[in-house]
Order: sequence, then structure tokens, then C-alpha cells
Amino acid sequence: GGTTQIIKVKVGPVAPIMATYQYWINANGGAGSLPPREDVLQKVKRGTVVNLLNTRTRNGSCVMLYTINGGGHTWPGSEVPLRYIPFLGRQSRDLNASELIWEFFKYYRRDC
Repeated sequence: GGTTQIIKVKVGPVAPIMATYQYWINANGGAGSLPPREDVLQKVKRGTVVNLLNTRTRNGSCVMLYTINGGGHTWPGSEVPLRYIPFLGRQSRDLNASELIWEFFKYYRRDC
């Protein structure tokens, strides 16, 4: 959260991640009766830790937040090397964001 800036150009305000997580919980019916579950998914030698915060909402939806401590602002698992853009931080290959998104959506279809 805070004011976003790319190099020295201010781009605008960004909500804190926990406020965004709570927004999606509320948008899906609010928190259910079970408390949020937090799991450490991976601890790796390259210095990153992947956490998952998982909440089941009242209407049965699942809201998940993955955090990569020690990772930068890049697409996790990307094959594109970003070592030439230092202000983005470290690139994490400890999980693959594209695969996670596909795993989620392949089980949740909406027939039109």
C-alpha cells in the first residue's frame, strides 16, 4: 500500500494488500464461520518464503492470498529474465503464477 512510484514518477495511491484481501472477502459474502487458514507453502534456499492465506466466505467462495517474502514485483515463475530491471526487485521462480491461476479456474466454470 501507499503511493506508487516508478523510478521517480509518482503513479498514484495503492491500497494495502490486506485491505484488498478484505475487499474480496466482503465482495464474496463476507467471512464464513471458519477462521482464515495460513500456511507456509515453501521455504527455499534462494531466500524466499511463499505463504498462503485462505478464507472461506459465507457464500462458499474461497479467497486466497499468496505472498512471496523476498520476491519482487515481477510475474512469479516467468521464464523472462528480469535481471536488467533492478527496481522491480528479485524475480521468484519458487511458484508459477500462471499455473496457480489455471489450477483455480479449471475447477470453477460458469456455463453461458
